[in-house]
Amino acid sequence: MRKVIKILLTVVSSLILATIILPLVIAALLGVPAVQNVVVDTLTSYASELVGIDMDVEKVRIRGYNQLEIEGLYMEDRRGDTMLYVQRAKANLNKAAIAKGAIIVGDVVAEGAYVNVYLLDTMSNLSNVKEVTDPNDDYVSGNSTFSMDINDITLIDSRFVYRDTIRYEDVVGGGINWKDMDFSDLNAKSNHIHVRGDSISMELHDISFTDKSGVVADRVGAEDFSLAGSNLYFSGITVLTGNSDLNVPYLGILAEDWKDYKQFNDKVRIEGESVGSRLDMTTLSNYVPTLWTQIPIELSDLTFSIGGVVNDFEGDINNVVVNDMAQLATNFSALGLEDLATARLALDSLEMQSEGSAVNDLVAEISGKKLSSEVASLISRAGSVGVEATVRGLLSDLGGRVKVTTSLGSVAVNGDVATRGGNYSGKVDVRSLDLGRLLAKNDLGKVSLTGDVNAVLGKEDTTATLLFDISELGFKNHIFKDISLQGEYMKRLLELSLESNDEAALLALDGQINLN
Repeated sequence: MRKVIKILLTVVSSLILATIILPLVIAALLGVPAVQNVVVDTLTSYASELVGIDMDVEKVRIRGYNQLEIEGLYMEDRRGDTMLYVQRAKANLNKAAIAKGAIIVGDVVAEGAYVNVYLLDTMSNLSNVKEVTDPNDDYVSGNSTFSMDINDITLIDSRFVYRDTIRYEDVVGGGINWKDMDFSDLNAKSNHIHVRGDSISMELHDISFTDKSGVVADRVGAEDFSLAGSNLYFSGITVLTGNSDLNVPYLGILAEDWKDYKQFNDKVRIEGESVGSRLDMTTLSNYVPTLWTQIPIELSDLTFSIGGVVNDFEGDINNVVVNDMAQLATNFSALGLEDLATARLALDSLEMQSEGSAVNDLVAEISGKKLSSEVASLISRAGSVGVEATVRGLLSDLGGRVKVTTSLGSVAVNGDVATRGGNYSGKVDVRSLDLGRLLAKNDLGKVSLTGDVNAVLGKEDTTATLLFDISELGFKNHIFKDISLQGEYMKRLLELSLESNDEAALLALDGQINLN
């Protein structure tokens, strides 16, 4: 009996030692800084040999049983350059657990982090990071069963560098070069991070950075971001940068496979919408250098939806206000934007509303030059101005129709414009335009006409030929009909030939107007 009791006591003592005393001793030892450093040195040496790169940690502290602090985490890539450095990081492990294959972590804070990524091969999409992890790995969606939950991650005063060493080229004008990025003063916060296999979801808040080009992103965030397979989804995006304030309820970047991102412009579909945003074109140029412009155009109350790949997309602009002076809406589509020389554009059901006086101010703001007092007065007298248009064709050779309706009548134009050469040809249809009020000439009344216009619009000079059939012309309380008008304009000289077959005025006139 005593022998049985002795055996039981031995077993119980061993269990107590294994389940209580040993963990307490190990925990107590891990609480000693010297022991912690020995363990860390051993683990980093093992990891360095396993991965084949230089890794180092200056200091690790486990405070109590719930907080891990790391200082001076350093990783090199296979070429001896710094790939990752974290000055200071800590993680709250109160909720840390491994249960059913899931890793659960509380709060993580990283300060002074530096991430350096550069592309080495465009064909295999090989970067210095992939070269370390697995250069021969062709990732297949759905292979991973990894699971992790993190309460929140905070990034403070960090830096991210990316360079495409193969396809690098300078950008025109300025702005962020997406093939040579250097984001400093990088701060960000993410909440409720969930990783399930190859799917990730999280909230993004208060992302801010300064690029080496000088572009500053004041605040970027998303109520929800998720990565599922090779598809990225954002909802509730807000962007505050420069003079722009964007509200994007939804944005999707969709691809059948990660390999499709190598042909982003042709294979990756973008879907999104904006509601009530403010977009400054100069600010936009900072993020899309191919659109570089210093023209002061500000779009407010911008509401639109888009869908398609970069080289073939369409959308609807439901409303936008230009420089607080003109309001417009349109359906649009674009084909081949990768090469603007051959890109095709279509604007359907374009509608714009403004006032003549606002048009003057808008032209002055965009061009930087004021209209002459005579032209400005003429446009102001037009009163309210409405435009309906359909435009299609190459950006260098647009064609379509435009109808301008004013308080004094309407003018419709149907023709083609070679935007690069400045060539214009089209048909003009004027309906009951109050020419007297427009030109401030009391003797003139309303005019209706149809005709053809051919012009070359140059920076130094403009030439044009005109041929009009006037069906109605009011003059001194009489309406004249059946009049033809021909004209040539060159070097600010307008030569006119008029022939009237009206019974009240059978005549032919030739004259010249010097607009110098």
